[in-house]
Amino acid sequence: MSHKARQRDHARRRMKRRAAPGTAPGSLTIDPLAPRPVIRLLAYSPEKYIERDIADPEELRAYLGHWHVCWVDVEGLGDARTLEQIAAIFHLHPLAMEDVVNVHQRAKVDTFGERTFMVTHIFSVSDHLESEQVSLFLGRDFVITFQERPGDCLEIHDMKRELLYVRRAVWPQREALNMLVRDEIPHISAETRLYLRDCYDHCVRIIDLLETYREVCSDLMDLYLSSISNRMNEIMKVLTIISTLFIPLTFIVGIYGMNFDPQASPLNMPETKWYWGYPLCLALMAVITIGQLFFFRHKGWIGQGKPPPGSVEERG
Repeated sequence: MSHKARQRDHARRRMKRRAAPGTAPGSLTIDPLAPRPVIRLLAYSPEKYIERDIADPEELRAYLGHWHVCWVDVEGLGDARTLEQIAAIFHLHPLAMEDVVNVHQRAKVDTFGERTFMVTHIFSVSDHLESEQVSLFLGRDFVITFQERPGDCLEIHDMKRELLYVRRAVWPQREALNMLVRDEIPHISAETRLYLRDCYDHCVRIIDLLETYREVCSDLMDLYLSSISNRMNEIMKVLTIISTLFIPLTFIVGIYGMNFDPQASPLNMPETKWYWGYPLCLALMAVITIGQLFFFRHKGWIGQGKPPPGSVEERG
């Protein structure tokens, strides 16, 4: 079969809706050529994480609700029973699961109750350009991804490790070819060294590509870590603001909790005998809190804040 014929056959198979006319909505009609699902679990919390392969989907019940986030990655859509079990465990809508197995969907975002469903596509190049649908479910404490076939498109660590293996194999090859080209070695003629120089050039180009890909992977990893760090900074910012708001309130409450006797001395907290002392104290704490919030907003620590001098917002 020619290259173009393979492309047309691949496109026709992807675009063909396998559900027969009259099939009930939400039915899972599986492509007989689809690979069987391989399930991988990554569960983590602020203190720890685990990563393991799952043989039976029922094993997932032991993790759901006990971890901060459970990420279930399913590679392959060739078994309806496995997909139905996962849908039952995580309460995924049948219409969304139908879109998972019918891999000709457009990129979209749908909401089904407390579940958010997304469809996107990735592309790869082998002997021809291929696209793969990736379906993603978001819940309160879980993420589920469905990929058409094995071969993970989401783990940057694996790509970096594979590139490192290739780099370790190619770099010594460069030195070996350089020695064959440079040194006078018996049984290797000048004509042969001409072709070896061409091999050396190819090896150098491969090394350049490897270094480029490693830099791209490193940049992706840095971007991922930066996003996590930024989110952590936002969390710490909120917690710091809350703590700052309560510091002066704790100070005031601590003073009035020292139980001095105003009858022993006029300096021993006479305001504890005031008729409106309690509401005045609460009002003072409320004013301090509101004043701090306005000050934080003016500084731009919370909310939009005041635009910097000379900015577009200030000129407008």
